[in-house]
Amino acid sequence: MRKALLRFLAGRALPTIALWLLLPAFHARASANDWFARAWRSDEGLPDNNVAGIAQTPDGFLWVGTVGGLVRFDGTRFDEFSPLNVENVPSRGIRTLFLDSRGTLWMSMDRGIVVRAGFTAAKALTTSDGLPDSQAQVFVEDGEGAIWMGYGTRRNLGYIKDGHVTMFGEAEGIRGGQGWIAADSKGEIWLAKGGHLSVFRKGKFQAIKDFPQSGFVRMVAAKTGGLWIASASKIWRFREGGDVETAGELPEGISVSALLEDHTGAVWIGTLADGLFRRDDAGVEAMPSSHREIECIFEGREGNIWVGTYGGGLDRLRRRAVELLGTDQGLPFESIRSVCQDSSGAIWVATQNGLLARNDGAHWPIVSQATNWPGGTPACVASDAGGTVWIGTSDHGLLRFQNGQYTNWRPRDGLSNDRV
Repeated sequence: MRKALLRFLAGRALPTIALWLLLPAFHARASANDWFARAWRSDEGLPDNNVAGIAQTPDGFLWVGTVGGLVRFDGTRFDEFSPLNVENVPSRGIRTLFLDSRGTLWMSMDRGIVVRAGFTAAKALTTSDGLPDSQAQVFVEDGEGAIWMGYGTRRNLGYIKDGHVTMFGEAEGIRGGQGWIAADSKGEIWLAKGGHLSVFRKGKFQAIKDFPQSGFVRMVAAKTGGLWIASASKIWRFREGGDVETAGELPEGISVSALLEDHTGAVWIGTLADGLFRRDDAGVEAMPSSHREIECIFEGREGNIWVGTYGGGLDRLRRRAVELLGTDQGLPFESIRSVCQDSSGAIWVATQNGLLARNDGAHWPIVSQATNWPGGTPACVASDAGGTVWIGTSDHGLLRFQNGQYTNWRPRDGLSNDRV
């Protein structure tokens, strides 16, 4: 069997293995074995390895904004759509990408330009339309369909509605410091800036809560209401009417660059220099990424997590369909000869070194070392519909395990051989 497997690997699998070795290396500080990671870079058609924005249109195509331009991706091929074809757009570099509820793409370009691209036409808004001479870092959509723009450290932010630009500043309650905006599940606009959490109501931002901000801050809506907030190495959960509660911690010295809540309620955290993390009820875990600088995170309709990196291209993460169990998970030996599941759902394994083990949910106790074991070296195991487990041995015939008792058949009982 071992020789046959080696022949198979030599004849068929090695070209595939070679292709995997050519893929970009992925880095993670902790185990994330239940996720499969894949990266695309410029040598596969991506205009640039600096990916600033990701969106998915209703037709299923993925749109990827890079420093080198905008592309549409079908999972195999990148098709480029140049913003240079739009009047008043001097460069192709995209800094932020957002798809609104009407299917319109919004792009932040250099020199304060915002491009609105619909199904049939595109238009550029510039400083002559009232925009500041600065790159918008984030787009969000409120409950009335207005597209809000956040400018990071600047003291102003604003929105575009019906083609008109409205900007806000200190008079509307915007304080100094690094900040971020998000639209909650009700469509209200929230601002996290300078350690203050504010909501836009009655024409101005009203302070609601304070939180211990330190440096960069990112914020995203929680699907069950409220917000997720991250700054430095802290993650908080805010529910309106409640406090800003600690929800997790990252390694010290980290700066958060991107935040996403997926359909399961897990929070994905991108950082400026320390890769990608995922937070759920079990805690915070480092995830694989092709580059340590994360620009954006997006979840597709298929449940895939797409990550834009600054230098590593476009990453896709999805859960593995197959999980590998080994000695780290409690198996008594890593090489398994035979496996079955009995009528109670328990898994039985016969190992290469002659042990029989049964999984009890958390552990793998060795059945063949129990006091009532009748003897023999297990070679194979099977279960029938009645709950009986049958064990073939290499030197002690056939065993039946039923209701906690063993029955043994050997050549003297009519079996042709002791080796089963």
